[in-house]
Amino acid sequence: MKAQRRIASGLGSRHVFEFSPRRPKNRLRVTHNTTGVWILAARDNYSPRDKLVFIHYLAEEGFIPDRYRTFSIGIEGAGAGLKWLVEQPRMGSNNPGTAQRANAFMIRLLTFAFSLFLIQIAALVLMSR
Repeated sequence: MKAQRRIASGLGSRHVFEFSPRRPKNRLRVTHNTTGVWILAARDNYSPRDKLVFIHYLAEEGFIPDRYRTFSIGIEGAGAGLKWLVEQPRMGSNNPGTAQRANAFMIRLLTFAFSLFLIQIAALVLMSR
């Protein structure tokens, strides 16, 4: 899994890593600073087990502190310093490309159906003579 790393300047050292796993498709931003670890997901499609596996992966690869290698209390354990957050969808943030493809498909479908209807009517009129 590839990660993009950005170190933000400010109070304390803050490390930001971005992951884009394909299964399940998501976008994850891991922020690690002196107060703890925050994982911001674009979608809520990770099971509790998947979240735990991802946290262990981050600890094993050195993205977050080693104390999370054996993290097994709930995902947001009391005093663990770890938060898993899911981005709230913004109004109108749907992918416009998907809507355009669906609209184009429906227009082609309706045009084809109307053409087929006209051909059937023409055939019916010609057969009745």
